[in-house]
Amino acid sequence: MPRLSLTFFGAFQAELNGEPLLHFRSANVQGLLVYLAMQAKRPFPRDTLATLFWPNDTDATAKKNLRQSLYQLRKVLNDSDDSPQPFLLVTRQTVQFNPAADFSLDLDQFLAACGREDWQTAVSLYAGTLLPGFFCDSEPFEAWLRVEREHFYHLALEALERAATSALKQGEFMQVKLLARQQLAIEPWREVAHRQLMLALALDGERAAAVAQYEACCNLLEDELGVEPEAETTAVFEQIRSGKISAERAAQLIAPAPDLPPPFQAPHLPPHFVGRTREIEALAAQLMEVENRSPIALVGMGGAGKTSLAAALAHHLRDQFADGVLWVNTHTSEAINILALWGRAYGYDYSGLADLGSRELAVRSLLATKQTLIVLDNVDEAATVRSLLVHGDRCRVILTTRNLDIASVLNAVAFQLKELSPSGCRDLLEQILGKERVSAEEDAAMEIGHLLHYLPLAVEIAAQRLKSRQRMTLTNMVQRLQDTQHRLGLRISDQAVRASFQVSWDGLDEDLRQTFAAMAVFGGRPFSAAALTAVLDQELFDTEDNLYTLVALSLVNEAEESRYYQHPLLADFAAEKLTEPNELKRRMVSYYLTLAQENRERFTALDPEWENIAAAIRAADALAAWQAVVDFAEILAESWLQYGRYQDATEAYELAEKAAKTLQSHKALADILTQRATINVEQSLYDWAGQRLEEAIKLYYQLEDDKGVATAKYLQGFILYDQGLYADAQELLEMSQALHTELGEYSKAATTARSLSRIYLAVDETPTRAETTASKALEIQLQQKNKKEIMATLRLLAEIEFRKGELNNALNNATKALKLGLEQNNQAEVGATNYIIASIYLLQGEYPTAIKICLETLTLFEKLGNRRYQSMILQTLSASYLRSNQLTEAQESIEIAIKIYREIEDRLGYGYALRQLGDIFKKMNLVEKSQTYWQEALQIARFLNHTHLINQLLDRVTN
Repeated sequence: MPRLSLTFFGAFQAELNGEPLLHFRSANVQGLLVYLAMQAKRPFPRDTLATLFWPNDTDATAKKNLRQSLYQLRKVLNDSDDSPQPFLLVTRQTVQFNPAADFSLDLDQFLAACGREDWQTAVSLYAGTLLPGFFCDSEPFEAWLRVEREHFYHLALEALERAATSALKQGEFMQVKLLARQQLAIEPWREVAHRQLMLALALDGERAAAVAQYEACCNLLEDELGVEPEAETTAVFEQIRSGKISAERAAQLIAPAPDLPPPFQAPHLPPHFVGRTREIEALAAQLMEVENRSPIALVGMGGAGKTSLAAALAHHLRDQFADGVLWVNTHTSEAINILALWGRAYGYDYSGLADLGSRELAVRSLLATKQTLIVLDNVDEAATVRSLLVHGDRCRVILTTRNLDIASVLNAVAFQLKELSPSGCRDLLEQILGKERVSAEEDAAMEIGHLLHYLPLAVEIAAQRLKSRQRMTLTNMVQRLQDTQHRLGLRISDQAVRASFQVSWDGLDEDLRQTFAAMAVFGGRPFSAAALTAVLDQELFDTEDNLYTLVALSLVNEAEESRYYQHPLLADFAAEKLTEPNELKRRMVSYYLTLAQENRERFTALDPEWENIAAAIRAADALAAWQAVVDFAEILAESWLQYGRYQDATEAYELAEKAAKTLQSHKALADILTQRATINVEQSLYDWAGQRLEEAIKLYYQLEDDKGVATAKYLQGFILYDQGLYADAQELLEMSQALHTELGEYSKAATTARSLSRIYLAVDETPTRAETTASKALEIQLQQKNKKEIMATLRLLAEIEFRKGELNNALNNATKALKLGLEQNNQAEVGATNYIIASIYLLQGEYPTAIKICLETLTLFEKLGNRRYQSMILQTLSASYLRSNQLTEAQESIEIAIKIYREIEDRLGYGYALRQLGDIFKKMNLVEKSQTYWQEALQIARFLNHTHLINQLLDRVTN
């Protein structure tokens, strides 16, 4: 048994040689033991300990108090420097708890058990909260202890969860019930614990109790958070209700989700890829050079195999890029959408960033430290891909282009891809036709290569035609190629590929020709067999059968499952063969309009089709199918907004406005103007939004459409609020709320009420009206079960409680909002809520915790590209540094925030930041400087009529 036994879980207990230690001279003496024992591997400077425990005393007094407390502590421990293994190692400069002393600490044992994943032992050691009720007369010590409590709180929950999972796998159902209930006692809304308890009850023969537990979980989540259970919880319930539950299935249901693997977006390896070994080796060496950070441009004529080489290179180097491979066809996708796709590949949602610059900044930050290979395929214009060159020092970029000038403009190192060598061409023919057949007509094989300029695409298509016609000789193919080139009168640059295409076309039957030509409506974009079936107006089976044949002939490529695409040159060739292009395009428009209608809320269905939907809208415009253009705009309005397809929306609304005017539909035009204004608001293009809303409101009044008026006035009010014009904003929002309520649109009325609550919070001297308004809004949203709105309103209520000084209530609301944000993977909402939580910890004096949360959240918002929240977090970080007396860090943080506030033209944030900078200068005893910044902030506050900020500044400038 150790001489000294320390227990900090549940309550402070200390025993020396089996006898309890009770007579500590003061709480600070006891706190000194706690602080040193919990960090036994670390020696502490005496100055640090003196400042920590006596922060309000002079240095001399604090050091004297430390000497006396050390004396008292050593006396209690019966400790001295003469002991063989003293508990305290004390020098003139430092104090340390001796890690080699004969002592035990339950926290150390708990951490050791967690480290070796002995969860049962860890759980047995956790006897409750770390040092509950322990008080020391030092705010810095209290702040440190709160951080440690939070740390062990989360560790304990994880240990309980892991122990329960292990017990469930071993069939120890009584133990699972106990462990799950322990978790719920700590955190009642912890759904994984509810699932564990449900499974244990069901597997132990208590099926009715398991069902009741699910109902209790549902009720608690509804009452506390206004949300439904997670999909995993419902899945467990369904398994229990069906009676198909087993211990093995139970373990699967509660297994943690795997981490997101690094993305690998390169297409499949080309089936017939030969003759490029030297190129791959040279490019690989060039890419892996430490000093080479310039993009590499594969430059070559169409059909030279640039895309195939890039794909083969990506597969070859896959293991060299720990963070994956990003690939995009720049010919068929917009840069703003590509950036969102790349963010999503790493688990980030950039749909909330409305402009190209913001997304570019976010992805640049995301890739700054990653080791990723980026491939930009089919680059036609330098301007379209500049914003995609967002790589960090460890990333490498390959682009493929036919234009050497593009490589030069983009400062890329050009790698000119030549045609295949004669031997490489022969290898390709042998791979497709077999060595025996090629050897039998050696001269004809070499002539095919010569006629096709040794271009891989042309040679492959010719070879596939020969493969499908076993009786056709290679000599016959030579004759056909010669005749075709002569008949078409092709230019030298076109002869190879076009002659090969034409020969293959000539060999297709009518059905295959129709299928091949119809693919032209997709313009080289990936498409589904179902979409092509609709365009052809035939049975899916027939389409799939024809696609199979055309894939075998290399006239179309397979993308992912059930999706196909044509090489751009083949797509151009197919377009020339269309006999009834308009009819096929009408069918394409109809298909994608129906798809959009049926899947407007299903991201997985829309995501692969965005580019085709945009093309369908352009086709509808070209066909003068005005109603279809208007219908697309109406159907996709929410989807474009929700999924951040701002560029798609802008282009579509441009066409939809024209269509509505042509149709002379005032209602459609007003709705389109309002929807387009909504996109403008997201992009902070307030002038454009304002003009469109004015025009829309005039139309709504003419139509006596109160619903439209209410929506448009809400947007006008939102703009004015964001510009700090609170009185005008309040008038418009109150008008909008009244109209929504009168029309029975209670959900929209609640959303408007939340915006009004924010205005009341800004202009009222007390938060009473803001709280009442937000609480009523939350009631409606809970009834509607609108998680997104509930989340935002809970966060607002946390801000209101924070303003009132009710910090526990504020933290409770913020925690609920944070849970919803994490459940829905809403990173922006998680960050916004963490901002509130950091502010709460700041006010509670828990400065280390506030700083930690601020730094983590700042990183999140840098990745999301949200500059406004970056500035707000920097301001809270500065305040935390200020309270911690880290004045240099405080000044640096707030000056960065001020710079951002200026750039984004946030007047209110700028005013608060100036107030903060004045506070910092006052702390530095630079009184004149502090007064200058306070006076400037006061001018801004008065201009905005912001009562709360005015009062804060008046207190400062008059004292």
